[in-house]
Amino acid sequence: MLEVAAWTFVPAAGAIMADLGADVIKVEPPTGDPQRGLRNMLNFETAGPNPFNEIPNRGKRSITLDLKNEAGREALLEIAKCSDVYLTSYLPALREKLRIDVDDLKAANPKIIYVRGSGWGSEGPMRDTGGYDLASAWASSGLAQHLMREEDGPAPQPAAFFDLQGGNTIAGSIAMALLQRERTGETPVVDVSLMNVGMWTMAPGIVSAPYLEKPNMTHRKLPGNPITNWYETKDGRWVYLVLLQGD
Repeated sequence: MLEVAAWTFVPAAGAIMADLGADVIKVEPPTGDPQRGLRNMLNFETAGPNPFNEIPNRGKRSITLDLKNEAGREALLEIAKCSDVYLTSYLPALREKLRIDVDDLKAANPKIIYVRGSGWGSEGPMRDTGGYDLASAWASSGLAQHLMREEDGPAPQPAAFFDLQGGNTIAGSIAMALLQRERTGETPVVDVSLMNVGMWTMAPGIVSAPYLEKPNMTHRKLPGNPITNWYETKDGRWVYLVLLQGD
């Protein structure tokens, strides 16, 4: 697998495929994956390995290529010739400028499966707009509204919350695309967006929305059923009761 991607969402899929036995080659620009500097950008004062880089990039081989340079692009296409999957997070305009879009890779290897991960999808008015999971999934799906708190607004998103769910989605899609190629000879183009991952996660709320006057918010002190609720203990911890069956 050949990966030209940055940050967590798409590279996480490469890490999952590496866990499952794939030989993944990650391509970084001369400046490196910007994920490498995220810990400093967020002022995290932690020692040891950088989790933002280790989690989505474990188990891979790596190479640095300047794809703005013709020699770098040619080297990429040489690797693509013997790759089953091409995985990218680059936006359409950049892929076209660098000449590493679908047709370019298919010309080098007609059997390669082209996989694109994006914030907002490959079609529509925001196809050329970048998007991190906090905006493209957490806020846009309705989960932030669902977790609104009276004292300070929406609850904070756990790090890479939708990125990692999205990585699972991409990895599953790659497996199905490989099966399709084996069964039919067709090499599909795979698209997964963070917005769609968020919408799927919040599907019960989205599907029920037309039938509600306002969003069905969950309040701990006004539970629909007291044995499916959460309670604070005397020592400051919390207990969840999840009793959904009558017996």
